[in-house]
Amino acid sequence: MSIVIFSYALAVLLVIFGGLFAAIDSALNTVSAARVEELAKDGRAGARRLRALLDDRPRYINLAVLLRILCELTATVVLAGELLDHLSRTWRSSSAPRSWS
Repeated sequence: MSIVIFSYALAVLLVIFGGLFAAIDSALNTVSAARVEELAKDGRAGARRLRALLDDRPRYINLAVLLRILCELTATVVLAGELLDHLSRTWRSSSAPRSWS
């Protein structure tokens, strides 16, 4: 029973991480280069790092998308495995009629 709880917890955690990577993807797609320059001129902390990140934006967007898909796919496989295990135990334990006559 503990492996089932672990599998569900893992799937939930993976879905949460998938959502985090989706948010990162969305943020990278919507941030304005002009706004980042304005933040850098104002001396905001992290603005230089954000500017460096935006210089290679496709690389980071692709990484975020890859990690999101990996998390979602792994969560799906874990839950499908648990469902298959549950159904196979249920089908084995059910008593089917021996003949139809």
